[in-house]
Amino acid sequence: MHCPNCHHILTKVSLEAIEVDHCNFCGSTLFDMNEINRITLSDARKLAEMKQSDIISGDEKLSPKDGSPLTRITDDSIPQFVTLLHSKITGEVFAFADDLVSFKKAQKAKISYFKTWNIPLPALRSVLVY
Repeated sequence: MHCPNCHHILTKVSLEAIEVDHCNFCGSTLFDMNEINRITLSDARKLAEMKQSDIISGDEKLSPKDGSPLTRITDDSIPQFVTLLHSKITGEVFAFADDLVSFKKAQKAKISYFKTWNIPLPALRSVLVY
C-alpha cells in the first residue's frame, strides 16, 4: 500500500498493542478502525520520529485500501488544530506525524482532567475516535 500523503510505500510497524501501516518518509500512519485509540503517547512519539521529511502534500488524500476519499474528522474528541482523516467506507484513520502526537497529548490531558476532578466521562466519544 502507498501513503495517502507522499505515495511512498507503507511499512508494517509493531507497537505495544497493535500493528499499523506507517510511512517512513513523511511519518504519517494509517490505522484500522479504532486502532488509533489503542496506542499510547509514547508509541505516537516513536512513530513521529520515524520520518525523513515533514512534507504534507496538498493533494486529496485517498484510502490506500480502496481509493475512497479520506475526510477530516471533526468532533469533540479531536482538538481543532489537529487533522485526522478517515474513510467512511473502510473506517481507517490517517494521521500526520505531528498531529498524531498532538492528538494523543490532548486525549491524555482530557482523561487526566476528568480523573483529577473526579468527574465521570460524559461519554467515551468525548475522548475516543469513532
